[in-house]
Amino acid sequence: MESLLSGINRQRERKYIRARALIKDLMRILVEKYHVKKIVLIGSCLNKDRFRFHSDIDLCVKGLEGSLYFKALGELLISANKCRRVQCRPYSYGGCYRKDERVY
Repeated sequence: MESLLSGINRQRERKYIRARALIKDLMRILVEKYHVKKIVLIGSCLNKDRFRFHSDIDLCVKGLEGSLYFKALGELLISANKCRRVQCRPYSYGGCYRKDERVY
């Protein structure tokens, strides 16, 4: 049983590492193409111990023009592909003021 749990933890850690690498790709899209001013990571991707197999990537973004929101979100989802579900929220979203990590 212990070896099974150890294997599950290793898989979860690998998924966490891939998610963190994906965040850099998503950040690059938001900055270079949509010229956002600030990107803040919230949720389970902040902490490896809270990260689970079903965890998504939660980003709060400041400076994304409202008319481009769905286009940007679509591009982020395509970039995330099968790897992760992505949520992109306006920086004014209340969850952005709790524990977070500024990634840009």
